[in-house]
Amino acid sequence: MKADPGQIVALVGRSGAGKTSIVNLIPRFYDPLSGRILIDGFAVKYTTQTSLRSQVAMVLQDTLLFNGTER
Repeated sequence: MKADPGQIVALVGRSGAGKTSIVNLIPRFYDPLSGRILIDGFAVKYTTQTSLRSQVAMVLQDTLLFNGTER
């Protein structure tokens, strides 16, 4: 799978197709058993989880919204 800089990517597929697994690999919630995840040509396994996660955004299917006012 390849995404160009600035491109918005949506993972769509049937249940059990691996969408959640891919989403969990990108911010290093766990590391792949084989293969590699590259961002701008650099392997994410050499990037700190904190640095990597500060640059990734996800919108999950079951989103929790709060009702009320923030103070």
